[in-house]
Amino acid sequence: MIEINISKLAEEIKKRKAKLVAMQFPDGLKTKAEEIADQIEKETGAKTIVFAEPCFGACDLKDREAKELGADLLLHFGHSALIGNEKLPTIYIEAKYRVNKEKIKKAIKKLEEILKKERIQRVAIGATVQYLEHTKIVSEELEKKGFGVLSGKGEMLASYQVLGCNYSGMEKQADKAQALVFVGDGRFHAIGMGLEFNKKVFIINPSSGTVNTLGLEKEKLVRKRISFIEHAKDAKKFGLLVSTKPGQQNLKKALEIKEELEKKEKKSIIFISENILPEHYIGLGIDVFVNTACPRIALDDESKFNAPVLSIEECEVVIEKKKIEDLFILD
Repeated sequence: MIEINISKLAEEIKKRKAKLVAMQFPDGLKTKAEEIADQIEKETGAKTIVFAEPCFGACDLKDREAKELGADLLLHFGHSALIGNEKLPTIYIEAKYRVNKEKIKKAIKKLEEILKKERIQRVAIGATVQYLEHTKIVSEELEKKGFGVLSGKGEMLASYQVLGCNYSGMEKQADKAQALVFVGDGRFHAIGMGLEFNKKVFIINPSSGTVNTLGLEKEKLVRKRISFIEHAKDAKKFGLLVSTKPGQQNLKKALEIKEELEKKEKKSIIFISENILPEHYIGLGIDVFVNTACPRIALDDESKFNAPVLSIEECEVVIEKKKIEDLFILD
């Protein structure tokens, strides 16, 4: 169950004397939009508007649009602050999950058994913002059983926190750990951790009370990514994908890649859009896309495109700025 203290939020809105409040929700929270909007309007007298587009993170902020619509305040649900210098006063509501303590303890016990069986003594822990508070109980229970638990704090991140595009808080700790533990739901962040640090990842889901291992899935993904890189070495026409979202816009890097590709006698074109959708690129004759925006596009949405989608780092292997072993280690 998701915890959002609407009454406390309403007090803050009244304090700021906001008359028109814009709201952003990730898809998983959008079903709460009507309930939250109704309560805010009743308790504050302010009017509310809800952005309908999917919201994938604090990098996907609608501050400019909200300001142009005349909003006094933006409420961004489900993520912690990332960008700074917002064009409109913004409140980030992390929307933490409340879980059954007995369920999570049962899952931790299962994780302990798996770690013992695989003779793993030291782990590094990462979590999404909604589950950060549950990393404490995971760490404490593991330490009681004699496991070493490592954690860190990255730039603009809380302790233990990971983002799909930022695992800096785990960087030093991951090197010392034998394996990684991801606390959260879904597999995207866990896969990102595994690829970033070339370690086995165990996923503990506090909501379901389950434990899973990211093993063969990561290996299959790595082999697929390597095949894309090899394909791109012979490709002639590249499409460089750039988003206008404030926390994802990377035009400078796209221009650098374009210059390097042209040195290799490869044609490239930069495509700009807010949301990078596969249907925008049908029939353009592109051999390979290079994603400079959210990592999810290359990992989650790649199969929807009509050509392979590389990350920036993978493209740097193609243009010989990196070696493939800098990205992946295969057993």
